[in-house]
Formats: sequence, structure tokens, C-alpha cells
Amino acid sequence: MSDEDWEEFDLKAASVICLSLAKNVLTNVQGISTAKELWEKLEGMYQAKDISNQVYLKEQFHTLRINEGITIFDHLSVLNGIISKLEAIGMKMDDKDIA
Repeated sequence: MSDEDWEEFDLKAASVICLSLAKNVLTNVQGISTAKELWEKLEGMYQAKDISNQVYLKEQFHTLRINEGITIFDHLSVLNGIISKLEAIGMKMDDKDIA
């Protein structure tokens, strides 16, 4: 693959990433032009391993309640999403906690 082709694919990937972002998130990545840099910035924003993120995710996990009109499938999807985020930042979840 030529350098020109690679740059074109990178530009397209960066464009797709930017088009997928909310406006308030987009302002945080202004001036970043490569897909790799965009991805690393977003990863740093949303997969932070600091204590505040751990506390926030634990709070989400422990206060999650099923709302009326929500299917159990949708509720479990939200629960599993929180668990995945916790595990991604290195917090181990016991089966007892999940149950």
C-alpha cells in the first residue's frame, strides 16, 4: 500500500470517528487529525483508570435499578456494559457481586 493510500484511509477513519462523536466530545478532540491519535485521546477520556472513574463506575453498578417498561434483556445489557468497563480498568468482579 502506498503512503498516499494509507493517508487516505487514515483520513477516512478519522472522519468516521469524528462523525460518530457527540458535539461536546468533538470539542475535546479538535485539532487531532489521525485516527490513531483520535482513538488514543478517546481512550484516555473514557477508559481512565484513576480512582474517580473507579468510584463512578462502582456507584453506577451498585445503584443500577431496572426501570418500568425496560426489558430484562436491555437491563442486563446495561449491567454487562458497566461490568465490562470495570473489568477494562482492572477491577475484578466476583460472581457474588454480579448476582
